[in-house]
Amino acid sequence: MNKSVKPSQKRNDEYRTAEFGEGNASSDFSQRYGYKLSILSNRLSLWTARTYGRKFGVSVVEWRALAYLFANGECAARDITVNTLMDKGNVSRAIGSLVKKGLVIRREDRADGRRILVRLTASGKRLYGAISAQSEGRQQRLALVLTVDEQCVLDRALAKLGVEADRMLDETELPAQGDG
Repeated sequence: MNKSVKPSQKRNDEYRTAEFGEGNASSDFSQRYGYKLSILSNRLSLWTARTYGRKFGVSVVEWRALAYLFANGECAARDITVNTLMDKGNVSRAIGSLVKKGLVIRREDRADGRRILVRLTASGKRLYGAISAQSEGRQQRLALVLTVDEQCVLDRALAKLGVEADRMLDETELPAQGDG
C-alpha cells in the first residue's frame, strides 16, 4: 500500500536523514524532550502567526505582549521581556507597532523618569478579548485530543520540566560584577 506523505513531512524526513544519517547515534536527537517541545512550540507559534496575523493584524510577539499587559496591567517593556523570556528587541519592536496601531500607550514613569511604562488602550483590551476567544478555541481543540487523565499528566509533567529548566537556567547565570 502506497502511503501518502505530506510535502512538509517529506522535507522533515529528508532533513533528518541528511543531517543525522540513517542509523547514526545522533538521530536520537529527535527523541529529546527539548527538541520535541521546541517543534511543538514552533508549530503552535506558526499557527498563531498565520491565524492572528490574518484575522487580527498582529504578530505572535504582539499578541504575547497584549496578553501580558492584559493580565498584569501597566508595566515596563522590560517586565514583559523578563517574564515571557521573549527577546528584548522583538518586544521593543512589538510595543512600537502596538503603539502605532493605537492598542498600547507609552508614558514616562513618574517615579523613575528613565523608565517608560506601557498599558493597553480600550482598543487594545477589545482586541485582546477577540483574540482570547480564538486562543481559547485552540486550547479546547488541543485538549480534545487528550483524555482528562492525559491532560492532568501533561500539566504535571510540564510543571516538573519547567521547574527543572529553571534550575538549569539558574546554574548558567553569570556572576554579578565584582563577584569574580
